[in-house]
Amino acid sequence: MQSTTKSTLKIDIDNYSGPLEVLLELAKAQKVDLANISITQLADQFIEFINSAKKINLELASEYLLMATWLAYLKSKLLLPEDDEDDFKASEVAEKLKLQLKKLELIRLLSDQLLKKKRLGVNVYMRGMPGGIRTSRNSKYAVSLYELLKSYSNHIMRRNFLSINISKLP
Repeated sequence: MQSTTKSTLKIDIDNYSGPLEVLLELAKAQKVDLANISITQLADQFIEFINSAKKINLELASEYLLMATWLAYLKSKLLLPEDDEDDFKASEVAEKLKLQLKKLELIRLLSDQLLKKKRLGVNVYMRGMPGGIRTSRNSKYAVSLYELLKSYSNHIMRRNFLSINISKLP
């Protein structure tokens, strides 16, 4: 196993050498014979990758664990005899895996775009374009100068008004 960067797991087994994601894509497209891939070597290299990381990124580790699990499942389906009562077919699983990889790629793309935006503070991002409903308020008052001054003077009088309480004499 080789680890060139912290975010890339390179697999080196008997019939394949390269990134785990590419191996998964080749297995889905059936360009790699899963019967010749050693799942134990793959698992050992994954454990070594996790142990070698000084500061583990759980999201990255979970992505690789998911891919390794799907590879192990596909290989087990290949090695076991066909069962007509089985709910899952290998092609259905491959389609689900393909959809999962597309979602993963979309999440990576969107997270890269989010990280490229200007930051206001730690984990605070600028708001995007407002969407949907827009509210417009254009208040126009049709009052004369006399009415404006009268309202202002009433406001001042109310503010300065003192209430006096006179208690009754016994």
